[in-house]
Amino acid sequence: MNSEYKLIVSDLDRTLLKNDRTIPKTAIRAIQSCAGRNIRFAVATARPLRSVQEYLAILPCDAVIALNGAVIVHEKKVLYHPIAAESAASLIKKILEKNRVRLSAEIEDILYANFDLSNELISYIYYPDFPRLPSGRVLKILVELKESLILDEVNGLLGGDVYCSIANHRLIQIMNKRATKWNGIRYLLEQWGLSSESVVYFGDDYDDVEPIRKSGMGVAMANAIDPVKQAANFITGSNEEDGVADFLLRYILN
Repeated sequence: MNSEYKLIVSDLDRTLLKNDRTIPKTAIRAIQSCAGRNIRFAVATARPLRSVQEYLAILPCDAVIALNGAVIVHEKKVLYHPIAAESAASLIKKILEKNRVRLSAEIEDILYANFDLSNELISYIYYPDFPRLPSGRVLKILVELKESLILDEVNGLLGGDVYCSIANHRLIQIMNKRATKWNGIRYLLEQWGLSSESVVYFGDDYDDVEPIRKSGMGVAMANAIDPVKQAANFITGSNEEDGVADFLLRYILN
């Protein structure tokens, strides 16, 4: 199996990262060994770019797909897929008119939130002025998911230029339709002259279903949601069991 794959792509939270948000040393060594065999490695995450930097310092990473594909960093180039400012402001206005929910927006590389996030130890700016937006590219809108009714209502408000997905059972993420992890991977494949069959993808959540399904080898974590497991070619150990490293050592580096 090991000669077929030229690109390893991994989600971060609840996939490569343990629950304490660290990367196991065995996983770091396995990814370094892949680099030594000219197998590229990329991160595909819902996180903003700023919260990936600490991991890039310890991983041989060839590219980053951040904010679900709204930001792609490759060879010092940055590609953006923002939500049009007018669409973002209109959507936020409609959401807040229907539900006084906790809402935040990733604009450039800053998180603006209409509620207190200090207990989450997250860098952000308290911003009670939505739907008026700060200047800059609107890369993602986040709405707290309290009940299915809110999700249904948000879906009903979306225009044709955006889509939404659920993250960790508690957040509705709204992005430009072009901002998907798989579109980010397709961009990298075009840059490197690789095929989708050469990709191994690791993931656990809803935004991982498409890349799991379309990669040459889609690997679900044992802790993944059922749709991810159903789409996968293989189910490895959980993020707490170092499932990414276990798969790489057994099937890529053996």
